[in-house]
Amino acid sequence: MKLNLACGDTRFGSNWLNIDIKEPSEEFSGITSSVCDLREPLRFPDNSIDLIYCSHFLEHLPLQDEALPFYGNANES
Repeated sequence: MKLNLACGDTRFGSNWLNIDIKEPSEEFSGITSSVCDLREPLRFPDNSIDLIYCSHFLEHLPLQDEALPFYGNANES
């Protein structure tokens, strides 16, 4: 499975799950989409995601409160 996170109106077709906080417009009615708040954890089985695409999302979040958790343990050695 491939994820297109915070997709907005950029929805990908075949083999993609497009995830955004807003419902898709009617033009995307045949494309697999899910409405989720990405500030909450996504629940997928281990090893079930092959690719994640996310563009122009983190800059919309307050750094300390909501963006830093996306970086996980990146600063740990």
